[in-house]
Parts: sequence; C-alpha cells; structure tokens
Amino acid sequence: MDIQNLTMDDVIGMPIPPKKDSSRLQLEANVKDIYKWLQSDCRFAFREYEDVGDWLARATYDQNFLFNSQGEMLEVHLMVAGGGPTIWVEFNSADGFKVIGTWGLDRVTQYGHDNLGVFDYFLNVVPPAFAGHRS
Repeated sequence: MDIQNLTMDDVIGMPIPPKKDSSRLQLEANVKDIYKWLQSDCRFAFREYEDVGDWLARATYDQNFLFNSQGEMLEVHLMVAGGGPTIWVEFNSADGFKVIGTWGLDRVTQYGHDNLGVFDYFLNVVPPAFAGHRS
C-alpha cells in the first residue's frame, strides 16, 4: 500500500495500533518501583525508616483488612499512592503480595513474595477484638 496515495476511503476502517500514553507508562513505572522496593533487602528498603511499623505510619495513606468468619486475618491492603495513580499493595497469608496500580481506565498488577514480613507484622499488632473475635 502506497501511503502517499491513500484516500479517506482507504483510511476509514484501518486498524489503529494501540498507543501507550504517558499516564500508562508512568503508572507502570510507579508500580514497578514499589514492587522493586518491596522485593529488596530489608536493610536497604528501610534505610529511611526505623522498621515496618515506621514505614506503615509514614508511607501509607490507608489500611484495610480482610478477615474470614472465624476472625482470622486473610489479607492486608495498604494504599501507598493516590492523587494521580492510585496504588494499593495487598499482602496475604500465603506470604505473597500484589501491587495494584490504577489510573483512569489503566490497571497494572505485579506479584511478589513478602520479604519484609508486612503480613506477619499485622498479625502481631492487630488486636483480636478488631479481628472479629467474640468473647
């Protein structure tokens, strides 16, 4: 097909290749940065924080917990970015996590292993009454 001799009839119906816009690329970069940080060595990851608790207090915007009907904690969801891309990190009882970033209609997810022990930290600090246990 000779591009210089295209007519409107030729152009109409031609598939337009998907283009990654700058917000999608920025979202992918943000999710990747958080993923790499969570996969790093604890001493490196917390160089600006005293421990997991200090990081949670200073670097997260929101915390949500998922419990089963017996009051056992199944997941911890931490909001670590908002206002542009919104990024949540979900930790689970299987020692895993996923970083979920959304921005507009774009969504990026990366999975990893909880090297920092964030889920275990919450198991030790969330009071049993909060966890749904009844006396």
